[in-house]
Amino acid sequence: MLRRLYFLLPDERHTKTIVNELHRSGIKERSIHILANDKYTLKDLPKTNWVQGQDRAALIESVLWHGNLWLFFIALALFATALINDSFIIAAALSLLMLLSFFAGEQFVAKIPNTHLDNFTSAIQHGEILLMIDVPFYRVKEIVDSVHRHHPEAQLGGTCWSIDALGV
Repeated sequence: MLRRLYFLLPDERHTKTIVNELHRSGIKERSIHILANDKYTLKDLPKTNWVQGQDRAALIESVLWHGNLWLFFIALALFATALINDSFIIAAALSLLMLLSFFAGEQFVAKIPNTHLDNFTSAIQHGEILLMIDVPFYRVKEIVDSVHRHHPEAQLGGTCWSIDALGV
């Protein structure tokens, strides 16, 4: 699993400079994505593809979150039924399932950052450029520090998880 870093940049010139520096630091072209309004041509820059522009990560998070909620409430209903029927072993197993579901949901919310493309819609419409960089977790600090050190105009807009195999 990778981390996706989001940077808002003021113009195409700054974006090209940062992309070139990222290439020199070993970040591959397929790990860099740029989203901007129609004002920019983004010539010679890696644009987002349709999948990256649709923010599938938000969809996956939503499905997992709602699935976890449904699992919890189904287990709760079965738990109540088991108690009514004096099936204490089944009730205990369902209690464990509900507890695991709760902790899985809590860990998901607490541990997984969740910045999404919706957060940047207004900035993109107003002419800023969104630079997304997919990096391994151990390189996040290095890349953020490098971009900020050389380009104070770049605003870190957040981070989220990214799964290369799914194209998200």
